[in-house]
Amino acid sequence: MWPLSRGLRPVRAYRSALAEADAGRLEDFVAWFIWSCSEQAAFMARLLEPSALLGRLDGFIASEAARGRMDQRAVRLVEVAFLRGAVPKSDAASLLGVTDRHARRLIEPLAESGLLVSDGRASPYRLAFPVGLAGVLFPGLFGGV
Repeated sequence: MWPLSRGLRPVRAYRSALAEADAGRLEDFVAWFIWSCSEQAAFMARLLEPSALLGRLDGFIASEAARGRMDQRAVRLVEVAFLRGAVPKSDAASLLGVTDRHARRLIEPLAESGLLVSDGRASPYRLAFPVGLAGVLFPGLFGGV
């Protein structure tokens, strides 16, 4: 998810560092480049920090619930999928505290949004990060530093 080029986007700083290298001061460019990589790695660490990411997932589901498109109870399944990596379909109803049929109704909007996926009928649910939700789940990823 982390493109090195994101750190090179401050075009003025990048061009200035390149000019330093062209002028024979390669160590200045290398120092700037390492600093830029370090800044981007720190940015991604903050973005992927589990409690912050879970908060954004919860916020997204709450926002969708307020619009009548999802049920807030579905956040429990998303959290468990995030923390465990996958949730067996047979566990979904008990995690949500509803019947199997109702669980399917709660899960359907998550699947339609691309947030929850399964490879087949018997495969577990896994959390996914659809590109369409990148701005919500990973704020600043495509913006400035």
